[in-house]
Amino acid sequence: MRRLEEMNDVKLGRNLRLTGQREIRDVYAPRILCLNDEVIAPFRRQTAMGVLRVGLPIDYAVAMLQGMMTEHAVWHPGVEMEFQARTAR
Repeated sequence: MRRLEEMNDVKLGRNLRLTGQREIRDVYAPRILCLNDEVIAPFRRQTAMGVLRVGLPIDYAVAMLQGMMTEHAVWHPGVEMEFQARTAR
């Protein structure tokens, strides 16, 4: 309740009755707050910027990089990625 008050800048009081549905407060409210944290987390993160340079053997690049590059680009759009992949000597 305190967190909801702080987030919305209101005073709800301590003697609230939830019309007999205590489940709302005890189960759903914490879940809603967790979901809220997930939603706003990307906006609170510091924005990474710059260039990420990676060199690795071609075997790793093919097997791993596509998924990692896609995820990284979503979470860090301000980072330019440069990869060099070569056959191992």
